[in-house]
Amino acid sequence: MNSTPVRIRTIPQCLNEIKSLDNNTAVTENFIRLLCKSGYVKHFKSGNKYLVNLDDLFHYLNNSPDSIIFLGTAGQETN
Repeated sequence: MNSTPVRIRTIPQCLNEIKSLDNNTAVTENFIRLLCKSGYVKHFKSGNKYLVNLDDLFHYLNNSPDSIIFLGTAGQETN
């Protein structure tokens, strides 16, 4: 069994974590929400809040551009 605790954050908390590493980030709360809705980042919902697996979000953001699916404004995949 994995003894490393899972870091679960709300979307605003995820953005705060990212900004603590890169104050000039272009990542927004809306982008993180879109990643959740599209199933690219592990998460679950509690009421209206998305609870995001922070490590999975970082993994997604750190992948090379060749392996990232880019999302359009309506959550549709684009090339």
